[in-house]
This record gives sequence, C-alpha cells and structure tokens, in this order.
Amino acid sequence: MAADALRVLFRALPFRELTEGFSYVDANRLVPYEKLTAETACYWRHLAAFLVGEGGGAAELAEQKLLPELSDFCRYLRHYVLEIERPDPAANGNADKSSASESKDKEEGESWTFVAKQLIEMTSLFDLADEVGRANLAQLCKDLMSSPRVAPGAAAGFIEPLMSVFASVRTDTEGRIREVAEIIAELRDPLRAPGEDANVTTATAAGGGGGSPGAAGQKTPAVETTPAAVIKAREEENRRKQIEIAKVRVRLNILKNDLDEAVQNKDFVRAQELKMEMEELDDDYNRLQEELTEAAAMAAKPSRISNASEVPNSDKEAAAEDKEAEEGPQQTQSAANDDPVVVLKCLEILYQLMQDTAIKTLNATLLTLLDELVMPSVRHLESDIRMMAVKAIGVFSLRSISVAKQNLLLLFQVRKIYYSTE
Repeated sequence: MAADALRVLFRALPFRELTEGFSYVDANRLVPYEKLTAETACYWRHLAAFLVGEGGGAAELAEQKLLPELSDFCRYLRHYVLEIERPDPAANGNADKSSASESKDKEEGESWTFVAKQLIEMTSLFDLADEVGRANLAQLCKDLMSSPRVAPGAAAGFIEPLMSVFASVRTDTEGRIREVAEIIAELRDPLRAPGEDANVTTATAAGGGGGSPGAAGQKTPAVETTPAAVIKAREEENRRKQIEIAKVRVRLNILKNDLDEAVQNKDFVRAQELKMEMEELDDDYNRLQEELTEAAAMAAKPSRISNASEVPNSDKEAAAEDKEAEEGPQQTQSAANDDPVVVLKCLEILYQLMQDTAIKTLNATLLTLLDELVMPSVRHLESDIRMMAVKAIGVFSLRSISVAKQNLLLLFQVRKIYYSTE
C-alpha cells in the first residue's frame, strides 16, 4: 500500500526534484544511523527503486545521488543489523515496567526489524558488475542468514529477500545449493572456539595450617585442565569425522536413487549389487557415529593433574562425575540442534532456496537435507515448524516424482487437518 502511494507521488514530480528533496543522505550517499528511521528507510528504498525502475537518466540519477558504492552499503548494512545494539523488548520486560514503557520497547523492536528489512531489500537495486562489491554482498548474505539476530518467520521477513539477493549473486545453482547446505549445517551444529571447552579449576585447601604437607587429613584438590592445542586437535578430528559421515549419507542417497531406477528397469542383478553396497555404507556410517560419540565423551573429560597427597573420591562419586561429563556435551548438542528457532530458520532457508525455478532436480545434497531436516520436522511439536516442513516437502515434490509419491498421502492428510480446524 505504501509503495503504491509513494509511486503515485513520485510520478508527479521531476526526477531531479525528487532526489534533491531527499536531504537525509550524506556525502557518501548513506543515511546516518541517527536519522535512519522506519519512515526514512522506507522512503529511501522506494525512491531509489522507482528511479532505477524508470531506467535511463533516472537510474543514473539514483546512482549519483541515492545509492552508495555496493561495498560501502554492505558495511553499512552489516553494522546496522549485526553490530548496533538491537532493541529487545523480551529481554527488557519486567514486572516493574509500565505498559507504556513496554509498548515503547515493542515499537522500537518492530521499527528496527522494518528498517533492517528495507535495507536488505535495497541490495537488489545495485549493479552487480562490481566484482568486489558482488563478493562482499554474497558474504553479507551468508553472514546474515547465519546470524541469530536475523529471525525466521513471516513477521520478520528477512529470509526471503536475503535468498533472492543471494540467488542473483550466486548464479551457479550447484554452488548455491552447496553454500546454503553449509549455512544450515553451521546453524544446526555451530563450531565452538578452540578454548571454549577448556575446563581449568583450582581450589585451596580448607582449614588452618596454611598448606603444611604434613597436616593430617589435609587434601590438595586436583587441577583439571585441557590444553588448547589438545582441544583444537579433538575438534578437528570430530569435524573430519562429521565430514566423512556427511559423505557417506550423500553416497547412500545416490545409491538409493540408483536402486529405485534399477528396480524400475527390472535390472535385479544391478539392484542386488547396489543393495550390498548400501549395507556396507550403513556399517561405515554406524562405525563413524560410534567413533564420534566416543570422541565427544573423551572431550568432556579434562586431563587431571593431581597432587600426590590427593585423596581420591569414592567409586560412586567418580562414576557420577564421569557420567555427568559424558552426558553434558551430548545434551548441549541435542538442545542446540532441536532449538525451535534454529530448526524453523533452517527450514525457511531451505524452502526459499527451492523457490528458484533453476533447480530442476534433487541432487544428493538436497536429498540429504530432505531426509535429515525436513522429514523429522514434520513430527515437531511446534506448529510453525510442522507447517514449514510440509511446505518444504511440497517444493521438493515438484522436483521429484518419487518424493511426491512417497509424501502424497501426508500432504492430503495435512490439508484435511488444516481445513477441518478452520
């Protein structure tokens, strides 16, 4: 509605008068952050879009007066979205605040979201002939999609314009699928810093005597420490195993497709060979998963440097400590992978990726994402996640008859449930 109204107003004035009348931009053709409001961002974006759409002299005028260099705008947008303190009504809300103050915080948060979306959508107006700016824009899109500050869902509306811009920058379909898969993998299983898991604890002896070695019953507590180099080596080994597991999964999906084709062509000898190879890969997959689990358990146990006079804990206490150390990282990893916000964001990124009509078939990477992300999300407790998973199945089905056949009944059931509740 606002876009249509502004377009009517723009047509009634000369192009130069429009640009000269917008006095908020500085010498770098950027609106200073202190002047960047929902109104100025909306007007800036739609005025630039109108002039670029008119072409010819109007487009040149927009580049000269309203649009900065692409690299400068990428830094400007990155700073606003990722670095400037964002209003967070949920964090600031408490029982002592008045309803007026809470309403103001909510309004500021919505204004930040609106401005950020306007700036993201402005990136589609730039000329992508600049290779440096093009590379900066591609990296910016990836960083924004990976950032927790870029929320999923229709209310925020970040993912759709980001994926649209990313598609225009990364025209290679296979490369774009691979990079999006890496973004999703990083969101679901973020890498930790090399020293993040280091656990160094020290304590002083209790009681009097100032630490005399001959004090009866006195114990010098152990110092638990894991060198950063050891932690880094463990993380690299775990990452290597994760990559091997991903390769095995991709290979299994390829063989599954080959097996379906062999059965359809009644080439049962080939089907039997493929079946045997899949069984071998299943064994490799299970072995790698066990090794990864054992490595995670070992990483949870810091090396122990003890004083000779240390009195060991009881066997029961030691077993409890070992169990807690083993279960801790696994529970943390599971919680991170099952975070509803992360799952919804990954599904929305994948769904927007599949909106590109240049993707005609499902490659091994997409099939892996379908099996490991989309299908498990259909049974999620959150309704938004379930609905996004169903939408993802729909766009996957448009590219594969076999996927459509496997999920047709599910889609009909979802439709029946959805319309029966209205």
